[in-house]
Amino acid sequence: MSIEDELSKNGNIVTYIVFIVGGAIGLLINFSITNFFLDQNMALWISYSIGTFFNVIFNFMYHWLITFGIPIHKIAAFAKFTFLSSSFWVLNIGITALVDSRFDWNRNLVIFISVLFMSIGNYLISSTYIFSSIIDPDLTLNRIEKIYSSVADDFYDAQKTTVNPIRSWFHERRQELIGETIQEFTENLEDPVVIDFGAGNCAWNKANIPVTAVDLNEQLLDYAKKHGRINNKIVAPIHESGLPSESADIAIISEVVEHLIDPIPALQEIQRILKKGGKLLVTVPYDTVFSFWKPLFTLQCFLQGTIKRSYYYLNKCGHVNAYSPKTIQELLEPYFQIDKKVSMRRFSIFVFCTKI
Repeated sequence: MSIEDELSKNGNIVTYIVFIVGGAIGLLINFSITNFFLDQNMALWISYSIGTFFNVIFNFMYHWLITFGIPIHKIAAFAKFTFLSSSFWVLNIGITALVDSRFDWNRNLVIFISVLFMSIGNYLISSTYIFSSIIDPDLTLNRIEKIYSSVADDFYDAQKTTVNPIRSWFHERRQELIGETIQEFTENLEDPVVIDFGAGNCAWNKANIPVTAVDLNEQLLDYAKKHGRINNKIVAPIHESGLPSESADIAIISEVVEHLIDPIPALQEIQRILKKGGKLLVTVPYDTVFSFWKPLFTLQCFLQGTIKRSYYYLNKCGHVNAYSPKTIQELLEPYFQIDKKVSMRRFSIFVFCTKI
């Protein structure tokens, strides 16, 4: 089924159009208010600031109540929306002032171009951060499984060879660190039992350590087995792995927890399967406003999803939870002892745990 068919099936073309209409109204509000205050002989930056202020308020209310119509924590969402919109505003006002002072352009044209830039920024923020995906704000388990099943078998290998150097470095380095960690965990164990939960194609396992992989996407597991990265595969949700209790020495759950609507059953399953004293490695994206990962991921979803119409990126790669070092620790502490927590240059969070 094409993305157009998928959009039509779910009635979301209408949602998309409603979003664009809201953006156009916001543009008109900003443009009108800015020009009104310019006519009162106010400075351009003051006039534009007032117009942008009302534009931000209107856009937030419109997208919350009309475009998406989903329950949100209003104060927190508005604070995020305002902060990120203001960041675009600061950049935008600087560009506007520079263009206005250096070039003899029609002022209305300058304002229109700058406000258009602001509108694109608001759209990016709204669709990929504040209000979830514009395609399906209420991601269900079936929806997430469908998103994930669309991933190609060599997807995680391809990430390491992309032309984007930051993206390539992130995936290559993260997988290297996972591989190094697991080798360190296993070096003093005889015939260690290693389980990778949400394994994908187990791209970290260059050393071909014997691994049992649990994942929903069978083609990824088959690809991993073909390349000698796993010995056994289990095609199932993590919480339904069916593995024996206290049978594993080492467990991995890398870049998975953020995809789980309710991660507790998965963590309880891993706790059940790990032996006492067994090691668990958890990694999640460093998903906060001030991380390096967040803005790049947002931009990637915008370019690959909104512009190139990738189904996977339109739905934020199936991400339904966001974690900081503090919140991932709070999630894990009831089930595991936290031995160490490190940040990979504010792109990814690594948490090293022990079952006690």
